[in-house]
Order: sequence, then C-alpha cells, then structure tokens
Amino acid sequence: MTDPFSVAAGALGIISLAIRITETTIRFGHDWRDAPKEIKAFIAELQELNAVLSSTTIILANPDVLDAFRSQFSQSGTRYSDIWAPLAEIAQMLKSCKDELESLLQALNKASPRQTVGWERFKAIFLAKKTRQRMEDLHRHCKNLNSMLSVGAVSLAATTYKAVKDVRIEQRQWQQAAENRAVLNWLSSVDYGAQQSDYLGRRKKGTCHWLLEAKEFSEFCSKRGRTMFCPGIPGAGKTTITSMVVDYLHQLSSVDRDLAVTYIYCNFRQQHLQSPEQLISNLLKQLLQQLPSIPIFVKALYDRHVERQSRPPIEEITQAMRLVLERFSRTFVIVDALDECQDTGNHRQRFVAELFSLRASTHINIFVTSRFLADIEKEFEESLTLEIQARDSDIREYLEERLSQAQPFNLLDHAYAQAMERIDGQGAGFKMLATNVLLWLTYARRPLKTAKLQHALAIELGSRRLDEDNVTDLEDIVSACAGLVLVDHKSSIIRLVHYTTQQYFSRTWKTYFQKADDIITEACVTYLSYDGFANGVCLTDEDYEKRICSHPFYDYAAQYWGMHASRSVDEGNNLVIDFLHNQNKVAVATHAMKGLTPLLWAIANGHEAVVKRLLGEDRVDVNRKDSRGQSPLLWAIRNRRIGLIQLLLATDGVDKNIRDPRGLTPLSWTAEQGRVAELKLLLADKDVDIKTKDRYGNTPLMRAIAFGQKEVVDILSAEEPLAHE
Repeated sequence: MTDPFSVAAGALGIISLAIRITETTIRFGHDWRDAPKEIKAFIAELQELNAVLSSTTIILANPDVLDAFRSQFSQSGTRYSDIWAPLAEIAQMLKSCKDELESLLQALNKASPRQTVGWERFKAIFLAKKTRQRMEDLHRHCKNLNSMLSVGAVSLAATTYKAVKDVRIEQRQWQQAAENRAVLNWLSSVDYGAQQSDYLGRRKKGTCHWLLEAKEFSEFCSKRGRTMFCPGIPGAGKTTITSMVVDYLHQLSSVDRDLAVTYIYCNFRQQHLQSPEQLISNLLKQLLQQLPSIPIFVKALYDRHVERQSRPPIEEITQAMRLVLERFSRTFVIVDALDECQDTGNHRQRFVAELFSLRASTHINIFVTSRFLADIEKEFEESLTLEIQARDSDIREYLEERLSQAQPFNLLDHAYAQAMERIDGQGAGFKMLATNVLLWLTYARRPLKTAKLQHALAIELGSRRLDEDNVTDLEDIVSACAGLVLVDHKSSIIRLVHYTTQQYFSRTWKTYFQKADDIITEACVTYLSYDGFANGVCLTDEDYEKRICSHPFYDYAAQYWGMHASRSVDEGNNLVIDFLHNQNKVAVATHAMKGLTPLLWAIANGHEAVVKRLLGEDRVDVNRKDSRGQSPLLWAIRNRRIGLIQLLLATDGVDKNIRDPRGLTPLSWTAEQGRVAELKLLLADKDVDIKTKDRYGNTPLMRAIAFGQKEVVDILSAEEPLAHE
C-alpha cells in the first residue's frame, strides 16, 4: 500500500522542479511581454500545478486531518486500504511527470544564457505533447484527491470547533448563572414564592371565582395602566383572593412571554424587610428572573454599590426598574395587605408613590388589597374598586371542608380559649409541646417550615449538639395543638390556623407566653453554639447548602437571633453576653462579622440592655474601633440610637472627641450630616470640643457650612459667637 507521506515527498519534488524551470526561463532575460501565448499558458499551468501539489502535500503531511478523514470513512463502512487506492496511481503520475519536467529543464539548460535564443525555439521545448499530457493528468488526479481529503479536514475543524465552543458556552453559562445569583440575592433575599404556594393551597377549590368574573377585574386586565383596589374586613379572604389573582396572571404569562407578573405579600411581622427600597428591589428582582439574562445596567448598579459597600437609593432602583419594564409589553404588580406595610417614617406612602410613578411612566397595572384604612382608601379613590366580601357560595364551600374555622368573628376569642383549655387538659408532655409550638408560630419573624420548627423545639439549653431523639414527629405536633395549627404539605410551612389566631395570642400573651423572645433568643444562641458550627463561616455556597441541610434551623437562628434578643425582657442575658464575646460564634451567626466587637455589634442592632451590660465590664474597650476606624460612639450616632448615645456619653472613659480615618470627631460628622438631635446631645456634654479641626483644618461649623446644613450652622453659630469672623 502506498504511504501518504511518500506521495507528499514526491509532490515536493515536482514543486521544486517547477520552481527551477520558472527561474531558468527568467534568467534568459527575454521580454516576457513578447513571449508567445502558448509559453505563457504553459508557465501558468505549471504554477497552478504547483499550487495544487502544495495543497496535497499539506493535507497528506497533517496526521490530524488524516485521522479525521480515516474516522469518517470508517463510520461509513469503507475499508481503510480502499481509502488510499488512488495514491498508487498518483505516485506513478508523479514519477512520470517528474521525468518529463527534468527533460524540459535539461533542454532549457543546453541553451547558454549568453546565446540569443528566440522565443520560437523555446516554444518547441515547452510545448512537447507528452509533457503537457502528464501535467494535465497529474493536475486532475491531485485536485480529486484534495477534494476527497478536504472532507476530513472540514470534519476535523468542525469537530474541534464544536467541542471548544461547547466548553466555552458551558463555562460562560456557569459563570453567568453565578453572577446572576449574586445580583438577584443582592437586590433582595426575600422570596414570596413559598408564601404564594401556601396561600393558594389554602383556597377551597371552586371559591373566589366571583372576582375573576367581575367587570372591574376584566377592565383591569384588558387595559394598560389600570389600578384595582380591593379592600375588605379581617377574615374576608383578601390574601386568598390575591393568591388566586397571581395564579391567574401567571397562566396568562405562560402564553404571552412578554407579560410579566410580580407580587408582594406584606406582613406586619416582617416590616423590617418591607421598606420602600426593599419592596421595589424585590419587584425588580422578580422582573429580572423573567428575563433570559440580567441587563448590563443592572450589573453596573450592582458592581458600583458592592465596591462601595453601600445600598442603592430608591431613585436608582426605580430608574433601573423603568428600564427593565421597557422589555415587557405589559407588567402586573400585585400587593397584598398593604395595610400591614410599615407605616412609620411614611414608608407605606412612599412605596405607593413609587408605584404610581412607575405606572405613570411605564403603564404598569397595579392590584392592591387592604383593610379599610382611611389614608389608604384616599390613595386609591380614583382606582377601580371592588370590596372583598365572603360570598354565600364561598362560605358553603368552605364550611364543607373546615367547619371549625368558619365561626362568627365575635365568637373567635371564645373558640380559641376553648382550644387552649383542651390543650391544658392534656398530659404534661403534650401541654408543654403545644405551648412551645404556639409560642414559636406566634413570635417567629417569618413563616417556619416543619423541619425548622422541629429542630427549634428539640433544642436543650447548654447542650453542645442537637439530640435527634428530641425531634418530635410532625403528627404529634399537629395533634397536640388541638386544631390551632396546620401544615401546608406543598410548601412544608406550618402555621397558625388563621390570622385571627395570631391576633388572639398577641393580645393574650401574658397568659400563655411570658418572656417569649427570651426563650427564642436562648434557643437560637444555643443552636448557633453547637459543635457542628465550630469551623466558623462557610466559605463556599456548597458548604453553606450542606450546613442548611444538616442544620435546618441554622438560617433562621443566624438571621433573627439578634432581633429577638433586642426584644428580650431579661436585660443583659448571660448566655447572650458570653455568646457575643466568642467572635467565632458571632461570625457564624452573622455569616461574616469581621471587625465588629461585641459592643459595636450590640450598638448596631440596638440592644440597649446588652450595651449597658457590656459597658459595665472591665474587659470591654469602650473606644475600640471597627476595621474601618469607626468608634462605638460614632456607630450609635450613625444608627440614630439616641438612647445609646446618651448611655455612651454618660460612661467614664468614652472619648467624646475620638477621630475617624478622615480626622472627623463625632461632632464634625454629625454637623456634616445635619443630624440635629444627635448634635444637641453632643453639645450638651462639656467634654465635647466644638472647635476641634479635621485633618484639613475644618471645624464642625465649617463642615456644616460646606455641606449646606443651615439649621446646624445656626446652632453652632450660637455656641461659637466668633465663628463667622
């Protein structure tokens, strides 16, 4: 069998002869413009043969191409020996052609360069019929071979390109997904999906359809920029209606991909997560989740604020949302229980104002439910309005499924009292279990899934690990509570049977749940102190997920222990104090709290009792700064903790003129920021130096002037009469 590499070597020999013939012809010095067309044609054919042979040589000498070529023919069932059958014929042609071209070169060399040889004599040499015939045959066979072998080359290139492309696509998709998760989690950590599933699952099939059939709702859905307001009394089914509306719109969006649906369930127990900025950020997050990729301008917003360790103002969030809304033909924003949105600081009014602003510029549709509150009704007086009431048909359907939950509202307290009497009449073990379950479900800061509650109930104070024998069966938990709790098996959320149950226990807590936040705080701190968290903060998402799986109560304990501690009745709980002094445990609880001392952490979270306890300990440095050079006094001022500012100013050893990295004292920083209440507290302290200067030589008054804080300027000018000079 002829070897491809030997054929390639033969082709190289022909190429060399062709080059020498061309050079020999040129050396005679004749004017090429006068050469006969037959000679020009011969030289052109020789150059074309040269090019074809060069391609043949490259292909035959490339093992990767030959492998691809061989693989393709083996898949088609062709024998490997048959593939190279044409090469034997080409090898013979190469030899014959080489002989003819060598004869031509010898004939040319016989004519001395010094002799004058006419073009006619050359013409006879070049046009030998035998030479031309062999050149033409070789040219034709080589072209055929090149065409055949190029299939292998293309196959190899395509295969290699696809493999590289697939790997790069996979890498880009993985990296993109990780970046997207980071952006979405940065925007909002709240996921209303589980609540939507829970609320929708509660609805008795066949109820609430009256709203979908109402003309007001039909108009709301059919026209852009519409707002629909649905008020109702407690227990009328507003949240159930909302979940059904969300589900109905989701069905529409599954058909129309340009239609977006976002929703929020306000909850008076989660007001700390429902400021206007947080709510708008969550709506933006939901919109982004419905796009194939996160827009560049949102990533730029994320990068900018992550670098600065800051949160974007509501104006930036709203502007980003406007740009995202342009990518949808229609967008529905659903807000349930607006009355439970935080009302302090005009938060609720600001949120509604932002929604109306978005509606004016992007024509979003807004659906809102609420109790009857005068200020909310006034906000929506020009909107489509439909009161949510319990329809007779819905009541009949509901009674058939859960008669016990359909008692008249004026008898609910009596019903709940009777249920507690039944619990009290159980054995001591079941009574304690039911009391603890109801305590957790009443005071937990967010809905609890069954596994979280089971671990919370199994915690023993002072233990180093969770005793699995203490984990109570879910069936026993539900049974012990005499019908006051139920489990949504789709979302795995365990909850009180009705929101009025929550209200009842909130009113009667002194009877059933004294020191509830103390109990929950101690349970959380004990859980976070388990040996299973001894390795500290999780460094990867994978490790974090493993920790959540093995310790389902971890994320709740880490996120809310401090909030419960701030509401604790026991001032300066020893368990909490010891916990705060263990930096590794605190880091586990806060995921990453590097640079904060126990005192700084307690100030940041407003734990006045803990701060008071820490200030009384000799081992606590009352002036120790964080990793960014901020003192405890400045932390209290920045967080507007008036009571803590007074407490620190009254504590011996606190440096009232301590400087931050910019050289600012607490008074200078307060003057610059226009914090009048905090300024007056500082000025009332005789140790506060009103004339202190920063590293640029500016006094507090000068900084107030520079930052346009007129009220502060007036106050400081009165304290320092010669300041204007």
